[in-house]
Amino acid sequence: MNHISGYNEPQKEDPGGHTHQNEIWQRIKDDLNGSRKELIKWLSAASIVIIIASVSLYYTGKNRIKYLDYRNSEYTINQKTELKLKETEIYYNNLINELYLQALPFLSKHPEIQKELSDDLLNLEKSYVDLKDDLHDNINNQEVIEAMVSNYRIRTDLLENILGNVTDKTDNQHNINYEL
Repeated sequence: MNHISGYNEPQKEDPGGHTHQNEIWQRIKDDLNGSRKELIKWLSAASIVIIIASVSLYYTGKNRIKYLDYRNSEYTINQKTELKLKETEIYYNNLINELYLQALPFLSKHPEIQKELSDDLLNLEKSYVDLKDDLHDNINNQEVIEAMVSNYRIRTDLLENILGNVTDKTDNQHNINYEL
């Protein structure tokens, strides 16, 4: 039994003059502690990266939502503007057609005035199309819309002036007939 008991007791030095057994166990213990420390370093670095990524994704998502809300509101504003513009176009086109129909009897008697009026209306229509293209290019919407409405007003003023001249002449002719 003595022979076995020697193995259970710690030996101070190996018979070959090697390091102490306690030193070996201490190195193993240090290696284990060192790997734990390194594992803790890696886990803390990974957790920092996860936290930073989560925070950045949160704020990116929040900014994306704000951007989408802004785009949706801008789209709604553009839809409202286009609806108002279409209503304005319909109103002025109906007014111009009505005035033109009223002036048509006079214009048929005076083809030179009709040609001049047609040329003017055609030029105004071309400039209106250019303005509409500018509006679709989003060039200062308010000024373009005001220019478009002004274009319609010029057309109606032309037709109203012709009708005003026609009614003035017919009123003068009626007055002359009554005076006789």
